[in-house]
Amino acid sequence: MKNFLFIICSFITLTSRAQTITIQQAKDSIDRKATVCDVVKEVYVSQNGTTLINFGASYPNQVFSAVIFFQNESLLSYPPQTLKGKTICVTGIVKDYKGKPQIEILDEKQIEIKGDTK
Repeated sequence: MKNFLFIICSFITLTSRAQTITIQQAKDSIDRKATVCDVVKEVYVSQNGTTLINFGASYPNQVFSAVIFFQNESLLSYPPQTLKGKTICVTGIVKDYKGKPQIEILDEKQIEIKGDTK
């Protein structure tokens, strides 16, 4: 019985890990959990207060975005603008928004800062 529980727990742990993908692969991972890593090209705040952490190019030509909606703007312990030029990894469920893949940030732990590219 203990072995069976160990196997079940191991399987759950392995299947809940996110696959690491490129920003280009994100469009093929809609509705799946993934970790997307690349350099932040721009941090853009829309008129309604939504923060877009853009990868690949600046808005509106971004390849992929991490999104922090206005009501969640205080969830980061640092200003999101400090991410520009840094390599970061974002983990979450990839969603499609008007033909562009994105991950909504609901917890600071979804963002892992790797370093500066400057």
